[in-house]
Amino acid sequence: MNYGDLKASIEATLNRTDTTPALTAAFVDKGIRLIQRRARLPFMEQAVVVEVGADFSGLDVPGDFLGMIALHHAGDPRALEPVGRAAFDTVPAAARPQVYTRDRGSFLLAGRPPAGSTLRYSYHADATALNADGDSNGLLAAMPDLVEWAALIFAAEHFEDPRGERWAARYEAVMADVEAQNARLVLDDAAVAPLAGWAAVR
Repeated sequence: MNYGDLKASIEATLNRTDTTPALTAAFVDKGIRLIQRRARLPFMEQAVVVEVGADFSGLDVPGDFLGMIALHHAGDPRALEPVGRAAFDTVPAAARPQVYTRDRGSFLLAGRPPAGSTLRYSYHADATALNADGDSNGLLAAMPDLVEWAALIFAAEHFEDPRGERWAARYEAVMADVEAQNARLVLDDAAVAPLAGWAAVR
């Protein structure tokens, strides 16, 4: 299903004369944001390797960042521990950092890794924006029904449609199935599946 198919399906379900393409697009955007506030799924995972330069001062937060999964220094199997800024400021600097914190658009490490070493981190990424009718993204490709029910929740709210409660129940049922499947993948020690493979070392 692509974006155009999704909007057509939503409008057919609504079966109203007072909806508009702009409203339908807004319902989809809100539905995707609703899903991403809750779901953390394998196809949302991205992984990046960064080579530490001589002027390293931290890692830039990716523009599609939703949440960190793990951050590792070089070949250390132990992930760095995330801490709040107040706690971070009390940690002595170390050649091999053990903790990190987020400071606005950067991740700061308690210590400066040696130049030439590498940092590897994986995170949950925002879905690619839908613009043209032929567009799709990971959420829409993997679970179009979830995106549609989520969008219909906001459509029902906008139009005060009495079917909203039923649509919300459908959304919750599909989301529960998705979360149960993801839990099984985690228990099976599923590998990270990046959206577009490992990013180039930079």
